[in-house]
Amino acid sequence: MGTNTISFHVSGMSCSACATRLEKSLQKSENVISASVNFALETANLELHKVTPLKKIQEWVRDAGFEVVTKTHQFALPKECSLGEINSLMDALRDSQEIIDVSLSSSNYHLKVVCISHATSKNLILDIAHGKGIPLGLLDDSDNKTGISVNLLRNELIKVVSAVILTLPFFLMMLFNHVGLQDVLSGLFPPQLQGVVATFILVVLGAGFFKGSYFALRQGSANMEVLVVLGSSTACLFSWYQIITGEQTSHYFETTAFIITFVLIGKYLENRTKSKVADAITDLMALQPEEALLVMDGGHTRSLPASEIQVGDVLLCQAGQKIPVDGEVIKGSAEVDEAMISGESLPILKNIGSKVIAGSINCDGLIHIKAEAIGEEATLARLIRFIEEAHSRKARIYPLVDKVSNIFVPAVLVLSLVSLTSWLFSGVGFELALINAVSVLVIACPCALGLATPTAIMAGTSLAARKGILIRDSEMLQKARSLTYLVFDKTGTLTTGQPKIDKIYPLSPNHDSTQMIALAASLQQGSSHPIAKAIINEAQKLKCSIEPVDKFQNHVGLGVEGELSNGKYLLGSSNLFTKFGFEVDPKLFNDTEPQVILGKTEQDKLNLIGGFSIHDEVRPQSPEAIQLLKDEGLEVMILSGDSDGAVGKVADLTGIKHYMAKSDPVAKIQEIKELTGQGHLVGMVGDGINDSPALAHAHVGFAMGSGTDVAMNSSGIILMRSDPGLVAMAIRVSRLTFRKIKQNLFWAFIYNIVALPLAALGFLNPGLAAGAMALSSLSVVSNSLLLKFSRVR
Repeated sequence: MGTNTISFHVSGMSCSACATRLEKSLQKSENVISASVNFALETANLELHKVTPLKKIQEWVRDAGFEVVTKTHQFALPKECSLGEINSLMDALRDSQEIIDVSLSSSNYHLKVVCISHATSKNLILDIAHGKGIPLGLLDDSDNKTGISVNLLRNELIKVVSAVILTLPFFLMMLFNHVGLQDVLSGLFPPQLQGVVATFILVVLGAGFFKGSYFALRQGSANMEVLVVLGSSTACLFSWYQIITGEQTSHYFETTAFIITFVLIGKYLENRTKSKVADAITDLMALQPEEALLVMDGGHTRSLPASEIQVGDVLLCQAGQKIPVDGEVIKGSAEVDEAMISGESLPILKNIGSKVIAGSINCDGLIHIKAEAIGEEATLARLIRFIEEAHSRKARIYPLVDKVSNIFVPAVLVLSLVSLTSWLFSGVGFELALINAVSVLVIACPCALGLATPTAIMAGTSLAARKGILIRDSEMLQKARSLTYLVFDKTGTLTTGQPKIDKIYPLSPNHDSTQMIALAASLQQGSSHPIAKAIINEAQKLKCSIEPVDKFQNHVGLGVEGELSNGKYLLGSSNLFTKFGFEVDPKLFNDTEPQVILGKTEQDKLNLIGGFSIHDEVRPQSPEAIQLLKDEGLEVMILSGDSDGAVGKVADLTGIKHYMAKSDPVAKIQEIKELTGQGHLVGMVGDGINDSPALAHAHVGFAMGSGTDVAMNSSGIILMRSDPGLVAMAIRVSRLTFRKIKQNLFWAFIYNIVALPLAALGFLNPGLAAGAMALSSLSVVSNSLLLKFSRVR
């Protein structure tokens, strides 16, 4: 039976214990293979049996006391659609596992489709409609993820302002008591009115705490909300008891008001700060333009929604506009700003044949783009998906924090009870003993522990994304900081991947350099191999006459053979000639074996015509990048399939002492295994299909953004521009992130270790305890937020 993975947003979690509770609840279902819930990002990641209807997810999450964030798509139906056709379409949509609800507005013929956020693409809905022969017009989407975040903050702000206004009289009474003016407000704000105001704050403004406590206790667990409800309710009920029994002692309604108000303020500030930590995804989403200009057959254009673009469409992009799709420039030229996607600070010139990325900005010029990747397959969508996946996966440090969080609240409850009984046995009286116990309940902060790791990882991956580094898995982020050995492929990684002819070795008196280039270009015409392109480019510069080739055959990794007008030729490495039974003496080329040899064969005889040395220029950033890695304490080597001379030359230019030439994919894997066996943690940097096995075998794989999809899919870290310096930057971001995690955990543990005994010993009243608790969570999130402003080079 197949499985599928789904990620969605969850609302209603107030602390890490909530996330743990939801995770356990989801894992109990027989339909769920595995579940992971991220409190900081408010997401859940499920691995499900494919037969599982996604409507069930709403029920599972709701049963645990939370809500799934949904996304609503709206479509305009054609007016000519019959009721039968519409009902058939709606039934087909309801049958889809990815769709929660479908409704129709008969007044305006609008179809509303509700999906789990980030689980369903518009293309799926459009495909179902297309299968029914019904074209749908896409209307503005209601992305409830953004809406709920904004509405949640707005509602929280309303609660905070209301609580502050209602708590102000309590604050003034405390202030007046300190300066001996308590009688000024005593008549205006008697105990009975204090009780009504405090109860309103507790029951109405603090209703969410009661809901969270109910669901937590129903499932046999306890969270921060349980502590808040117990502390504030105890103070409120005890004060009402004093009023009802007529005891002329102090009342503690201000304690209830302060606890709820401070916690509401803390949660509001915490959620605001968390939204800033996680805004890398929001920034990327904002890059996608909503409309595009489609070039029609007659050359005129019409505007259409970006979601309706199809592969093969030709689109016009004017100066100042965002590029709507991944594609190829087929007309015009322009400088394009890709800073938000690749981290490249300067605009890049795009000519005919250049690739462009959706979301980048056309700085000047007018270009026609042929769409190559749309929707979920576009680079921008993949970036968003990779970042979400990185955030949703737990690093190895999480389980320890989860275990501490699970036992933390029960331990605080026990400590509060111990404090209460100890004070009672000391003879101070029930009132003071109770207030000290309440202080213990409200000062404890499991949230700070739960936020320490995920907020730092979110900030670290967001920082990396802004620098042009895409970290697909938080586990890779954790491993990168510990790498001791880094292995580079040569071509396209340390070099530009655009080889040029460096030197020509004529051996035949009948062929000069230009004639050799013409013969080689004739044999290589139509090939996309980099060496073939180098030869053909040189032939075009020299304006050589290229003749057609017959009986062409490509020998993978060796070279080519083919027949021209005057005979059969071989073009390739010395291994190609060995395959045909010919031995090439390096002494013919002054003991310098060229990468490409040209020869003519007649029966069993070989006539060598000459050879070509191919030079692939070292990237300007490579020497500095290697030095940066050495400064970080890493050893570096090159593993390449190229000749010994070519690899050695690049090693000398970049300052790399160790290298291996003529390494095929198997040899690369073997070398990585040997390095691992020596105790090294190995990173591999590559860009080609032949690098993908080595990338997968390394502890951390780094794929150049200019590389193949296979290489990227085999790597945990993707470098969005062809700059080897990004490898060192990724390692530094990793080290900064985990340094921040250690800081967060240290302060979270220290806070609780120091604060709990102070509260139990009576040094903090409940109001101050609630304020301290709120500030502890905020300090952890703010410390993580500082990562976004780190200067990494």
